[in-house]
Amino acid sequence: MVADEDVQGMVDRLARRLRRSVAVNDPAVRLLYYSAHFGDEDAVRVTAVLRRQADSRAVGYMLASGTATWTTAGVVPANPELGMRARYCQPVCWRGEPVGLLVVIDADGSLNAGEKAEIKEVADTVAVLLVARRDRQTTDPAVQELTVLDLISSDPVARRRATAELSAGDRAQRFTYVTAIELTCTKATDNAGAKHVEVALRNAVATEPRLRRAAVLSAVCGDMGLLLLGSQSIPDIPTLKDHAASMLQRSADLAAGRFSCVAGIGSTVPGLIHAADSAAQARLACRAQAVAPGPVAAWSDLGALGPLLMIPADQLVPALLPQELQLLRAADPDGTLLQTVTSYLAHAGSGPAAADDLHIHRTTLYYRLSKIIELTGLDLSDGSTRLALHLGITMMTLMDEPHRQKELIRVRSTKGHVDGH
Repeated sequence: MVADEDVQGMVDRLARRLRRSVAVNDPAVRLLYYSAHFGDEDAVRVTAVLRRQADSRAVGYMLASGTATWTTAGVVPANPELGMRARYCQPVCWRGEPVGLLVVIDADGSLNAGEKAEIKEVADTVAVLLVARRDRQTTDPAVQELTVLDLISSDPVARRRATAELSAGDRAQRFTYVTAIELTCTKATDNAGAKHVEVALRNAVATEPRLRRAAVLSAVCGDMGLLLLGSQSIPDIPTLKDHAASMLQRSADLAAGRFSCVAGIGSTVPGLIHAADSAAQARLACRAQAVAPGPVAAWSDLGALGPLLMIPADQLVPALLPQELQLLRAADPDGTLLQTVTSYLAHAGSGPAAADDLHIHRTTLYYRLSKIIELTGLDLSDGSTRLALHLGITMMTLMDEPHRQKELIRVRSTKGHVDGH
């Protein structure tokens, strides 16, 4: 049986021969093994050794350099802003699959061909040892990840099978309640590689939960990272939002400016059997970021917006807006009346509250409301009319319309003085 000490021994011997600091990371740039320092250590290495985890910004810088997809050795340039010296990086691969990265500090670029050949030879041997180490684990992370994805799939048979498998042992008790938090990658630049995104998401969902005695399951699929947070009591929303914000901060550090993420939080559900419901809500909450303020949105905060998010984006077109709202828009070319009725409905038909929100005199507000009745024939005292208008206005926030229209439907205070009729 191969022992971890074998890898550590090889790292130590290589470092002594080279008289340089050496480390081995896993594909997600998490520190696995490291040698003693040889006077070449920098702030990034010292932090990684002390914390057993590299600074997120430094990891992001390495990922942005392309290390996650390297098949041959290369150099990650120095980054004085991070306190990071140049590193010679040799991919550790097994049958073409990256299983790690052997990193040697080479501040002055003085490694010679012979030393690089020795580094390559050590990396090839370490690959065998890392694969053996992985195979000894009782649970293959890749297999468990597929099970988690089955747990939230639309296939009821797959969900039941995954629930039974993931509830084995004491896990069912640890997941008495389950809350899903999803991260979705958005706003990616042209040079944001899929592997970079994947590694960032894996690191982000592995962020230590702030919930006491929390249990976790996670999975990454494409541009989505999912965390299922298990607890024995229902967690409060502020704690969940704080944890989601921490995950986002870690993903932002790792992104190195090449992409950004948003987070959605589903409702807390009883047991793993209902995890798919919470995950679906978290996914829709991520979609709400286009109209909801802030990078973190909770399903419980979305109100009527939540169910509307189930409508596919390509089907949300102006022609499907309620007839009442279409009449109003046709009679309101500059959007003033739409803004007025939006505020009026948001304040439950309270004239004084709507006037204060719009910074207009109440007389002006009532004039505008009467103008709506005159131009459209709509009865704003009728409940079904109010519902149709409010629903349509909420739908508009999800449409890909010109910026001017999006601004009009937001209930917000406008700057200016009391206007006339």
